[in-house]
Amino acid sequence: MRVMLVDDEQSGLETLAFLLKDYPDVEIAFMSTDPVAALEALGRTAIDALFLDIEMPVVSGVDFCERVKETRPEIAIVFTTAYEHYAVRAFELGALDYLLKPVTRAALRRTIDRLREYCGLLGRGPRLPVEDSEMVLGTMDGKHYVIDFTKALYLVMEQRSVFVVTPKGRFRLRNNNISYWENTLAPKGWFRSHRAYLINLKKIESISKMSNSVYYIRMKGGTEEIPVSRSFFAEFRQLLGM
Repeated sequence: MRVMLVDDEQSGLETLAFLLKDYPDVEIAFMSTDPVAALEALGRTAIDALFLDIEMPVVSGVDFCERVKETRPEIAIVFTTAYEHYAVRAFELGALDYLLKPVTRAALRRTIDRLREYCGLLGRGPRLPVEDSEMVLGTMDGKHYVIDFTKALYLVMEQRSVFVVTPKGRFRLRNNNISYWENTLAPKGWFRSHRAYLINLKKIESISKMSNSVYYIRMKGGTEEIPVSRSFFAEFRQLLGM
């Protein structure tokens, strides 16, 4: 699991980096006291999670978080702060967790466990405990449903949540990391056609070309036209022999 640390206080960075040495599966890909430099690095650095201080000059942790959610919504965010009153705001912004300074080993351990589960590194994602299962649990209107991925049409990420769409409806998945779902479903005949969409290739009904090499897909039993972005189109065309 690759992480980025951003804190305007050097002591905060050093403390967190020291505590993370206890976790051999965690790699610090980038760390900085400068949030502007960190935002620039974000565009060229592959990470799974971001440890982010809230109170920082120039770019606050809240502003930083909002930019991340706009451009890299799959990244898990953990806020670190000395002030408890930021907790509600942190979770409103979709943070996975909230660490109160000074960070303790016990608190960090709980956060790392949550991050591992979020990233699917424990093999304990939202799939049911059945070997090689095609089933997951989804929720709709406060009720839980067993979803069969062989019958599902597509996944879509909206407002920091991932939904699976089936002929029977639209269900929210517990794991909202679409990259996790891409890795899980690709061997089962799914394809990421867009930053926010994964499609079941076996459920494609038609493909329409709009303009400037922009294609849209309609799924069997679905009503939405799903885009194929340019960055994914070459692979999509090769898969279908277009």
